[in-house]
Amino acid sequence: MRGKAINTIQQAVKPRTFSVRPLFYASVLSAGVLLCAFSAHADDRDQLKSIQADIAAKERDVRQQQQQRASLLAQLKAQEEAISAAARKLRETQSTLDQLNAQIDEMNASIAKLEQQKASQERNRAAQLDAAFR
Repeated sequence: MRGKAINTIQQAVKPRTFSVRPLFYASVLSAGVLLCAFSAHADDRDQLKSIQADIAAKERDVRQQQQQRASLLAQLKAQEEAISAAARKLRETQSTLDQLNAQIDEMNASIAKLEQQKASQERNRAAQLDAAFR
């Protein structure tokens, strides 16, 4: 029994040898878990940066569109003022034209009256000459 006791003591005292393979697998697994967590965190940061970049781009687009809108509104206002001035000038020109047409009509009426008076006077003179030389 003594031999068995020595074997048991030797086994109890004998240092255990660890296999490197399970330790390596455990290390790789731990590193993978840590890298996945880091990768997920990095993905979240990348996604956040991407969203922030998209927001900044959209804000730039909005500012640019607002500037374009303001520019177009200024152009529209200038064109409306030009149209208003042209319409005012057209009304003034039309009014002047109407006045000139009225004056022309008056002059034509006056000319017609004067021609009638002339014809009447010529008839009277012809009658007087006819009466004087008969």
